[in-house]
Amino acid sequence: RDRHWERLGEAVGMEIKPDENYTLQTVLDQGLHESIEVINKVSETAAKEFGIESALNNMEEAWVEVDLFIEAYRETGTYILKGLDEYIALLDEHITMTQAMTFSAFKGPFEERIDTWNDKL
Repeated sequence: RDRHWERLGEAVGMEIKPDENYTLQTVLDQGLHESIEVINKVSETAAKEFGIESALNNMEEAWVEVDLFIEAYRETGTYILKGLDEYIALLDEHITMTQAMTFSAFKGPFEERIDTWNDKL
């Protein structure tokens, strides 16, 4: 993501704008190989943020195809939901995952999205 390249550029004191012509030789020419610790830190942050983003995407996709089945309950004039066990387990899992995300040091770019998703659950 651009924010990671910008963070890396700020840390090493130069503008880094990779494109299709950006090669390993470009990295070497810029002297970035001398900033391994910074690169590792930014890469770790990017990986953790990617994990959060992927988990949010997967959770949202899991609920797209959820169909709830309503069935008449005897002759009472009321209705009940059928087959909820699977969805309750999924809901519990997603609530736990979302709450864990709210405590992550890497939630920054997704904080609003996490809060919105948590409210929906």
